[in-house]
Amino acid sequence: DFEIEFPENPNAGRLQFYYGRFMFRDRKYDEALEALEKTNGYDLEPKDERELNFMLGYLYFKKKDYDKAKQAFGLVKDGTDDNAMTATYYYGYIAYEQGKYTEALKEFNRVKSDKRFKNTVPMYISQIYLMQGKYDDAIANAQAMISDTMQDGLALQLAEAYFLKNDFKNAALWFDKVSASGMNQHYMYEAGYSQLNANEYAEAAKTFSGITVKQDSLGQNVAYNMGIAYLNSGEKNKA
Repeated sequence: DFEIEFPENPNAGRLQFYYGRFMFRDRKYDEALEALEKTNGYDLEPKDERELNFMLGYLYFKKKDYDKAKQAFGLVKDGTDDNAMTATYYYGYIAYEQGKYTEALKEFNRVKSDKRFKNTVPMYISQIYLMQGKYDDAIANAQAMISDTMQDGLALQLAEAYFLKNDFKNAALWFDKVSASGMNQHYMYEAGYSQLNANEYAEAAKTFSGITVKQDSLGQNVAYNMGIAYLNSGEKNKA
């Protein structure tokens, strides 16, 4: 071990960095973390110091040590290096997981158009707006970022935002664009309820009939609203 043999050597810190970087690139993360934690950033050039902090942030993130990861990424995210945007994404994700939604929103908005994150970050942004009760902002964000190929996640968030605004016609429109595999029982109920209130009775009856009815409040609501849908669609025998 170079550090043990030559503890006062000025190159010791840099060698730990180079070894740790080699291990990091080789995906030997435990060895990488051990070496990089021994590296003193003051021994490095500024660019290498930022790379050190990025690698440390990523390694702490993988271990779910979010406080240390966030601190490390915070030293990188506002720079101009190649890793800056990735550090910003991870910083925002950690803030989201910690429930610090305003902080997360700020970072996510910085990277939402980056090609590496444009298929995931917009959903986090809309979800934050939904949790904050900012339904119009959720709608504007999702509509601006949804792709031509359609993302179930954003379509579902659009449907949910319209549903919470009691705009059932638009809610039904967007629920119709979500694949069946993209909706759980809760969202299927909202889809059926939206269709019912948009006077799409046959569609509502079909949606409600696909929900597994249990002996709970949701099951009672499903049975009741399915009966109304059948009555209004002319299938009184099924009501």
